[in-house]
Amino acid sequence: MYKLAIIFLTASILTSFNLSAEEKEDSYGLVVKGSSSSKKTEMSKEKSRIGCRSEANSYTRYVKPVKGYSKRDEVSLKKHLECWEDKDVMIMLAKIYVKRKSFYLAKKVYLEIGAQKEVQLIDEILKANEKPENREKFMQQSLKIAVELKKKSEELKALGITFSIIGPMLAGAGFGLFLHEKAFDGQNSKTAQFSLMLGGLSLLGGGITINYFADYKRAISESYRDIAWNHYEIGATPTQSYEFSKIEAQTRKKMIRKLRAHGASLILLSIPLFIVSGFSIYEIYQAATREPTYQFRTFTGAILFWVYRYPLAIIGGIVTLVPGIACLIGGISMIVHSYRWEKNENPKSAITLSSITPMIDPISRSYGINVGFSF
Repeated sequence: MYKLAIIFLTASILTSFNLSAEEKEDSYGLVVKGSSSSKKTEMSKEKSRIGCRSEANSYTRYVKPVKGYSKRDEVSLKKHLECWEDKDVMIMLAKIYVKRKSFYLAKKVYLEIGAQKEVQLIDEILKANEKPENREKFMQQSLKIAVELKKKSEELKALGITFSIIGPMLAGAGFGLFLHEKAFDGQNSKTAQFSLMLGGLSLLGGGITINYFADYKRAISESYRDIAWNHYEIGATPTQSYEFSKIEAQTRKKMIRKLRAHGASLILLSIPLFIVSGFSIYEIYQAATREPTYQFRTFTGAILFWVYRYPLAIIGGIVTLVPGIACLIGGISMIVHSYRWEKNENPKSAITLSSITPMIDPISRSYGINVGFSF
């Protein structure tokens, strides 16, 4: 969402100018038998009606084309599972994870299915593949991520503070010109007045948004530092330990109050932005309806002036509304996310599109064969 800052700045400038489930056996030996995926299973149920295809349509589009173990096949299955909780499709996804040696995510999927035998088998594999240096490597990776996030947080904080200082200064300068003209009959450029006010307030909105994300990245950085020392999981990367445990939800809960405060600030900021937009639209309308004080050299020039001045005035008026709309939408979005975070205490599921399949060290070939795998 911190990309809204770019929208605000741009607006201110514009104002001035497919694994088939019918497969008989799995080469890895991790098989949970079920009916053909072309049939609706008892476990299958709709998760959300918003933006979802019907189950049959979703299955035809996302599941039937899956024939292998590629990243594309993984994403396709997850698109179906985003809306439909289908046991057969979850088994297909688990097989992809196993085939790609992402045993940690495969374990998460089998846990959701309730396949305890497969979970125990994966635990054996992970323990057999565990090495003394893995914990140290995990700690180093976690601390590296924490340092990078902290650095990014400091950069964003500096940018946010800059925007928050320059924005009010520009808005104040524009308001001064506006007040000078209205109260003291001054002769100032209206373009300069409204560009400075809209641009300054837009920069302030960008500063508010960026400041929040700077704080959020710092909170994530602290969580990764905690993961490095206290949350090592066999077979998991630091990112997986963050996302698939309750640490991510706990981090977000810490940020709920700040998220709401920044969202409310953006909504309040949209009020003066809409007021300034209203004045600028009025001035644009006055300029568009005012008779020209000069003679056109050609008849064509006169025609073009009368034909295009109204559309250009409408476009100009719409452009002045962009910063206020961006602020309002951004503020509402922040508040909505805060309530979602407050209600969601569960860790991320391994069947969602946001879950990842990392590359990890392959397990011992001999041990894999002994427990039923065939590479």
